[in-house]
Amino acid sequence: MSDKSPSGWADSTTSLDAENLLWKQYIVYVDLFKVYVDNALRPCIWFYAITGALLSFYIDHIGSGQPYLPYALLFPMLFSIGFCIGYLRSARQVEELRIRFDYIQEQLRLPGRPHVEFLSGFLRLAGVLFGLVGVALLVVVVFGVT
Repeated sequence: MSDKSPSGWADSTTSLDAENLLWKQYIVYVDLFKVYVDNALRPCIWFYAITGALLSFYIDHIGSGQPYLPYALLFPMLFSIGFCIGYLRSARQVEELRIRFDYIQEQLRLPGRPHVEFLSGFLRLAGVLFGLVGVALLVVVVFGVT
């Protein structure tokens, strides 16, 4: 194994000026990426907790003869469709952040960058799941048993 770093990478003797504008942008983008991950995960957790509680209520009251029972599912249905659209659009926007990270990584010869592909994949998966939940809830509201 060679002591040399891969082509284009900084090595242990390379220093970076803390006042470098690209480095400052990199730090801001890393912090922004952390906020994006947090903002992508929290709504999922809350949405599925609320939807689970409402579905539990709905299933518990099936057969009670309450004609307005399916309307309890309108809230999560509308939110799931909104989240589906928002998450799928956000997944496309993450590509811009990846391009910026790649540029800064190349210019500063950094050995790595945050894996924004994970966020993009998560947003796509969550968006599709939100869409499926929304369609399933729509079917329950329209054709469901009360």
